[in-house]
Amino acid sequence: MKRLIFIVCAVLISIQLINAQTKQISGTVTSADDGMGMPGVSVVIKGTTSGTSTDIDGKYALEAQSTDVLVFSFVGMISQEILVGEQTVINVSLETESIGMDEVVVVGYGTVDEKRLVQNVAVIDEETLENLTATSSQELLQGRASGVQMTQSSGVLGAFSVVRVRGVGSLTAGSSPLIVVDGVPMNDGADFNYTNTQGGNTGLNTLIDINPNDIESMNVLKDASATAIYGSRGANGVIIIKTKSGSYNKDATVTVDFYTQWTESTDEISMANADEYRQYLVDIGDAASVDELPQGSFDWPSAVTQTGFSYNADVSVRGGSERIKYYLGVTYSDQEGFVVGNEMQRIGGRLNFEVKAKEYLNVGANLNISQNKIDRVGLENSTFAPMTSAYLQYPWVEPYDENGNYVNTGFIANVIAIEDLDLDDVTSKRSYGNFYAELDVIDGLKLKTDFGFDQLSVEETERSYDINSSGGYGSNRIVEDSKWLTTTTASFDKLFDGTHRITALGGISYEESTLGRTWVEGTNFPSDDLRNVESAAEKTTTSHIRNKWSLFSLFSRVGYSYAGKYTFEGSLRRDGSSRFGPDNKYGTFWSVAGGYTITEEEFMQDLVPGLDFLKLTASYGVSGNDKIGYYPSFFLYTGGNDGNYNGTPGLVPSQAGNAGLKWEENKSLDIGLRSRWLNGKIQFDLTYYRKDISDLLINQPLTYITGYDAVAKNVGEMENSGIEIDINATIIKTPDLEWNANFNMTTVNNEITALPNTGTDVNDDNFIAGTSAQRAVVGRSANEFYLIRYAGINPQTGDAEWLTADGQITTNPTSDDRVYVGSAQPDFFGGFSTTLKYKGFDLSGFFNYSSGNKIMVDGFRFTDRATATFNVRKKVLNYWQQPGDNAYAPSPSSSTAGIFAQRSDLFLFNASYLRMKNLTLGYTIPESTLNSLGGFIKSARFYVTMNNVFTIKSDDLEGIDPEVTDDTNPLAQGETFFTPPQSKSYIFGLRVSF
Repeated sequence: MKRLIFIVCAVLISIQLINAQTKQISGTVTSADDGMGMPGVSVVIKGTTSGTSTDIDGKYALEAQSTDVLVFSFVGMISQEILVGEQTVINVSLETESIGMDEVVVVGYGTVDEKRLVQNVAVIDEETLENLTATSSQELLQGRASGVQMTQSSGVLGAFSVVRVRGVGSLTAGSSPLIVVDGVPMNDGADFNYTNTQGGNTGLNTLIDINPNDIESMNVLKDASATAIYGSRGANGVIIIKTKSGSYNKDATVTVDFYTQWTESTDEISMANADEYRQYLVDIGDAASVDELPQGSFDWPSAVTQTGFSYNADVSVRGGSERIKYYLGVTYSDQEGFVVGNEMQRIGGRLNFEVKAKEYLNVGANLNISQNKIDRVGLENSTFAPMTSAYLQYPWVEPYDENGNYVNTGFIANVIAIEDLDLDDVTSKRSYGNFYAELDVIDGLKLKTDFGFDQLSVEETERSYDINSSGGYGSNRIVEDSKWLTTTTASFDKLFDGTHRITALGGISYEESTLGRTWVEGTNFPSDDLRNVESAAEKTTTSHIRNKWSLFSLFSRVGYSYAGKYTFEGSLRRDGSSRFGPDNKYGTFWSVAGGYTITEEEFMQDLVPGLDFLKLTASYGVSGNDKIGYYPSFFLYTGGNDGNYNGTPGLVPSQAGNAGLKWEENKSLDIGLRSRWLNGKIQFDLTYYRKDISDLLINQPLTYITGYDAVAKNVGEMENSGIEIDINATIIKTPDLEWNANFNMTTVNNEITALPNTGTDVNDDNFIAGTSAQRAVVGRSANEFYLIRYAGINPQTGDAEWLTADGQITTNPTSDDRVYVGSAQPDFFGGFSTTLKYKGFDLSGFFNYSSGNKIMVDGFRFTDRATATFNVRKKVLNYWQQPGDNAYAPSPSSSTAGIFAQRSDLFLFNASYLRMKNLTLGYTIPESTLNSLGGFIKSARFYVTMNNVFTIKSDDLEGIDPEVTDDTNPLAQGETFFTPPQSKSYIFGLRVSF
């Protein structure tokens, strides 16, 4: 028996030695396009540096073993890998790589091949999103699409972001784009804040209910040819989100993605400590000696910030059989912010499926359900807001008494006690999605009908303890926003004679939404243990309101393409909306577009070396903005306390009506040039756009004899124009090494062209005041800062000096000395990224930037006061003391000391910045290694990510985030009152697929 085993082993070893022997391999590499031999093709044994190149006839020869894999590669061609095996002659035909124009792009109510696309659509595809780690879906937009400006309002968890497509689109109506998820236009709270705003006016992030890991693509529709199909809601652009789906005849893939995250503040203002502040007060004469001032010390800014810890888990299953495809995803996250007391938990689930009920009939659904629980904190401009209070609080005030109990710290609240004891919780529950059926009628003709819904419930509970609010305070606010819609479309797409392609779409839709709010609040509680408002002795508010709107629409789109060279398209929509006045209940919106693929001309074939694709597109059309409120056209009356007359209930007028009120209108021109070079290795797109916005909704003043202050009218006009540049490049692409880079830039020129019958400034230009510091003014932008100019400290006198309106030095400026000193809107903005992949490693970096915009730090008007009212910035300690001093603050004895911190451009700063938004290092375990472990795991990737790695900005913005804004109001951008900055985060994660 032993002899037999020995013989078998010897035979096996001999066979192995024979197979392991090297042998001569030869062959020819040809082009699949013309069959000609290809010189210079790299032929390498995989995993080694051994190899050769083909000669002038495409021939090669090298030695290899049977177990070796040969890799054939050439720039612009699709690489091939072939196992040697028993072969001695291996001939290969290489195909030209696609130039990247065969993608299907999602547009309004359909899709289109990218080559035939004449609409201007920014595409953020699944490949781009695949390895991004984001806590909010809106983060995926920032800097990745030209024409799209996304400003993260703050670092507070759940806070809303400001999104603008090609500039601000309105002055007093909504200016955010329409969000459409799997065909369902989402309610966004643009006309009604779902929660109290907690300082500022940002509200909650309405995209918080969409799990970023569920998103397959985000397409931004920018020009009229893309947005007019959405009619009265398309003026501010449309963001179409498509969630992931399964695939027919594909085995199930289970993916688990888990990461942990640490966060901290990106910046902090340097404030005077207790000793510095006491000495400062003595020096400026607000105290005779340090000893007579309160003693003690407490670092409030450090006490209200922390290192936040979070974790997130996502599990998904996708696949399909012959008749069913599906995607199921669940997510759970528990986040702790860097501001003490700010936490958020989220749980959600998604089910997308489609069934081939018949060969000609598909039915399916896209369903999402989620719940968010947020422990909120005050955002800013409130003594109950942690960051604001921490900067203003005296540095000797301590939050505890000698026994360790919380104390009431007076006007500047004890925010540590607030965040520990008080409740400020928001729970939002949302379910949305649609059910659909699609019928293939005849070749090229399809009918589709779907029923969609969006159900949102938000409950906000506030309860302040007696130590923080005398007697205690309680509030409960419940908002429910419920929408349903139905849409039926017929689509046709057919190629005739191989040359003429005709596409058509026709549809009808109806949607209806009802919002209700119940709000109760009370004060004077008998005990802090009693949470409900019912326990309050005084019910200060008992309110219930209900709003409703509906929209009926007919729409169509027709396209014609000839030989892939010429493409024409037109769309038409008719909207009937309850939001408009009785005289303008219906509106018509339209667009026309055309495309000319220049590279289809014979004379272009060899005219420009390396040019693969060149297309000129142009479009013009009209879309609308219906975010003008629920009932802006009606005469309204109010009751309650306002209607109470000597104890008798009644109604009083509250709003003047305007039967002619209608949507704001956007006439948009778009001219674009799209190109691909070097077999798709380089993409360069250039676009010029212009948006003429008319019928802006303006509240025009009325005489007092009418009984009203103002009436809403469509009278204003505004213009946005600029260029967009997109560059994508594959710099290196080999089997082991790949390097890609992307860059985009957008310029924006915003100008108000008409504001009739509004206020006038000293130049007799019409304007609308947005805040105390900025206004929209004819001939300038919608966010023009109007301030006194600060000249500096006179080094000889120690006086603070300003400029009069005509440029003369003064130490006593007045409001008449205000002039226009800059805009909150940037001259240009964008982003760029780069990704380097080597074998299993990947390294990517993403930057975003903005230039030319200003930011007003209104909080410095309080921390820079030369008095004992609030704590001061360390910068204020540099005050004038003797002639020749180059000081920041005036002499304490100067008559200007008391007005030094008045509102002026002293607190207006250049907000241009360059930020490294994301840096990610990942490692994907090789497939061969996973196979050696049994093949149970299909893929595994470890990754480390840093967000907000560093920011290059003005030195004057110490402690201030240049991106921040404390308001979503289009008339109030680029201002902050100690809004918490964005967070710097460190993420460690693992993604495994089975």
